[in-house]
Amino acid sequence: VRFGGSSHVVVDGLTVAYTGAHGANGSGCKQGTIRNCAFLWIGGSHLYTRNNTPTRYGNGVEFWNGCEDMTVEGNDFENIYDTAMTNQGPGEGVVRNMVWRNNRVYRCEQAYEVWFTHPELLVDGLFFTGNECIDSGYGWGHVQRPNKNGCHLLAYNLKCRIGTIRYEKNTLNNAKDAQIWFFNPRLPEVEIDHNTYIQKSAAPHAAKLFRWVGVDKAGVTFSEYQRLTGNDAH
Repeated sequence: VRFGGSSHVVVDGLTVAYTGAHGANGSGCKQGTIRNCAFLWIGGSHLYTRNNTPTRYGNGVEFWNGCEDMTVEGNDFENIYDTAMTNQGPGEGVVRNMVWRNNRVYRCEQAYEVWFTHPELLVDGLFFTGNECIDSGYGWGHVQRPNKNGCHLLAYNLKCRIGTIRYEKNTLNNAKDAQIWFFNPRLPEVEIDHNTYIQKSAAPHAAKLFRWVGVDKAGVTFSEYQRLTGNDAH
């Protein structure tokens, strides 16, 4: 499903499955909604070769660079090679009033991923709320991947300007590698609270499941994450 340059588009009640790249994606889209859909068994194909290296990827729903007033709600994501949901890109623009709400994610490598590398892109309202994320990193693609990042909330490079990014009221249930994993030092700038974390472990409170640049690469425990970032006080 291509959203490039679209406005006022509603995708409701479709099943999107068995594609080698993405389920839905677009750039520069506005006032759109994806709801009540299922995105299943997506990504992981050998799409092209560059410098003698095969390229594989695949996200459930991806918005590239800027978008405004987009809502993704009430969908099911299952067995996706990369991430269920994502905002990312190297370009300029604004991400404004982007809402990911009340979705269910099962056995994807990540539940939600974000990265922006242009210093002039502004994130002015990005909300990930009320989602249920289960067994991230336990899907079919994990064992095959050259980069294993089985986590619920992932962020690569964030060189953008951050106004508001908020993750709240989510249930993050069991992750292979980390509950939250930021490959940058900006985790304290993201507003994260009222989430429930569940981890299958003999000693979950001692598990180092929160990782970002600035702490030991093995990660920190939940209480250390709270103390160092000020997040998830509730």
